[in-house]
Amino acid sequence: MLRQFSKLTSKHLNNKRVVINAFAFHQQAKRSVSAGTFVKSPKNDFRHIGTEKDAGALQDLLRRVMEIDADITKTPIVEFKPNTQTCTAYCIDDELLLDAMAKKLPFENYYVSDAYDNMLHISNTLHGGDIYLFNNGTLTFWGLDQNNQNCFLNSIRQQKNILNFHEAKETVEYTIDEDEVTDMKGDIMILNPFIPSVDLSKIAFSYGLGRAAKLTSIEASVKQFLIDIANIPATLCDSNNTKEALNNRSLTGKLLFIQQRMIKGSRDGLLGTPDFHWAKPELESYVNKISTRFDVSTRISILNKQLDYAKNVVDTAKENSLLK
Repeated sequence: MLRQFSKLTSKHLNNKRVVINAFAFHQQAKRSVSAGTFVKSPKNDFRHIGTEKDAGALQDLLRRVMEIDADITKTPIVEFKPNTQTCTAYCIDDELLLDAMAKKLPFENYYVSDAYDNMLHISNTLHGGDIYLFNNGTLTFWGLDQNNQNCFLNSIRQQKNILNFHEAKETVEYTIDEDEVTDMKGDIMILNPFIPSVDLSKIAFSYGLGRAAKLTSIEASVKQFLIDIANIPATLCDSNNTKEALNNRSLTGKLLFIQQRMIKGSRDGLLGTPDFHWAKPELESYVNKISTRFDVSTRISILNKQLDYAKNVVDTAKENSLLK
């Protein structure tokens, strides 16, 4: 039907007036959506930054207009570039007490939309957007600017278990398109607003992106630890070494802390197969796709090999009295 529509002659379309009007309508609607649309909620009337249904319709309209214009002008169809928003995941801890955090909401226009055993879905009544908070220490923002992210993060940091935690974040662009299936295409997440529900898709992608952020956090800790023990192999090779014990007992503690983080992350697959299972196969496929985008499996394998090496170095140093 789309192709038949695009083959209409310029006579039927009244030259290019229809295309121009369609473009004008698109630009006006686009400004309306980017400004925010109020949607009824049982909690409140809250402002979504581009409601999924309207955003998908606009993507479809723009694509069709571009095809019609190309047919009229007898020019190649310009590559369609969807309007995107930002999804950002943070790892701020290895564990978050969701029940305690939920009791402190609502605050500053935030309230809990949905609560599960291992996740909170939080909405903002003023600025719109979604936040998905997981008990594994990760949280993901959809459609919130950096200032709003920072405000929410600061409130969460006050409830953290670990001080001096190496936080990490990962960012991906996403778009809503009702003519596309939910998928990961290149560096962009495509969300169909209806199949499956956009909330379920966001939860799956949020979990996968959050796991990538957690992995980045642990990698940073391991990298620093490898720097701390970098001189030990050379010291062991030195024949003139007096075997003076290194005044750094914290190395053992640091290694144990990293191993503890890996064990806590075993449910997320940091030690092998994840224990986290999804009720719908397509949701698990979204997690796998975002994980592939960030090369999670390869990075986990490398990380475990680095930890094995680090443990071997520390054990050898102890055996040779290089560590107290």
